[in-house]
Amino acid sequence: NASLSRISALAGIVVGLPGIVIINLVGVNAELLFAAVIYYMATIPALRLPTVKGRRAAEERLGAQAMARSAGIRQAILAAGGMRMLVGFVVFHLAFALRREDLGSVGLGLLVGASAFGGLVGALIAPRLRRSLREEGILLASLLAAGIAALVAGGFFTPVAAGVLVFVLGVASGASKVAFDSIVQRETPEAGRGWAFARFESVLQLAWVVGALIPLMFTLPSGPGVVAVGIAANAIAILFTLGRLRSHPPVLPQNQPPYR
Repeated sequence: NASLSRISALAGIVVGLPGIVIINLVGVNAELLFAAVIYYMATIPALRLPTVKGRRAAEERLGAQAMARSAGIRQAILAAGGMRMLVGFVVFHLAFALRREDLGSVGLGLLVGASAFGGLVGALIAPRLRRSLREEGILLASLLAAGIAALVAGGFFTPVAAGVLVFVLGVASGASKVAFDSIVQRETPEAGRGWAFARFESVLQLAWVVGALIPLMFTLPSGPGVVAVGIAANAIAILFTLGRLRSHPPVLPQNQPPYR
């Protein structure tokens, strides 16, 4: 999971750099054509992926899909989806803020680059965090880090603070994505993993789109909008923690009376 996240982040950085050059030197039409060419090139290795012969029994597949809807996965999708939505919101919200600072498309490119680089760093550190934290702990730490960074950046908003915030959110999003994938792999039987990963990845992508649509529909001041992100991240962290405590209450040691 971490390797796939690293490859995805690296690809975004490598392709994003010429994209910034094209949009500034040639224009938006050339940028869209460049993106289309990349997508078409990606279909070649996709068509060469090996196919799995045979089909699992319907009962086994449906049972695995039912287990993929467990409370633990629902809580994890809340945390990971909330993080992805906040990233989508922040990128476009800050893009408009930098546009007001006359940075325009260059500012958007820098924000996307900072987010992609942060995602790469997050994918790199997630396996190391796993040595001391469970996957749920990584999700919670990512939300708290994003919330604190957004509150600080919103209170002292500058273009530099915007770039740092997007990088921190990228790190948090990258680490939380690796943790979420590990939870899905751990909680879902093999028969339902393909269905689960496809379904949940679609949910995460839609969460990013929903977050990105908000600044397109509503004009928000730069600093207060970032502060709202911090509040939302901490609220999601609290909801995630409460859900975990409800489904996994602390167990008292044996032969010890309950606390009063």
